Amino acid sequence: LSLFHQFGGRFGPTALATTHSNVLIAALFEFRSLSEDGCLAFLNQEGELLQKLKLPQCGPEISGLFLSRQTEEDINVLITENSGRQS
Repeated sequence: LSLFHQFGGRFGPTALATTHSNVLIAALFEFRSLSEDGCLAFLNQEGELLQKLKLPQCGPEISGLFLSRQTEEDINVLITENSGRQS
């Protein structure tokens, strides 16, 4: 058993998706009482954190993630979220 990546601070990844270039995108859930913003983490194939992206337009209780590729460089990220926050 090995550890790919250990997150800290939020409840944990609740949704995962991969890009065509093998970047793993993890949705990091947090309760609305503790944070206002959603957060996505981007990891490479070795489990190294490439970037954390705060999403002020999205609530923190992310429950689902879907990638829709438009072109090789352009993807849409669709997020489902539970806190009832309206943007």
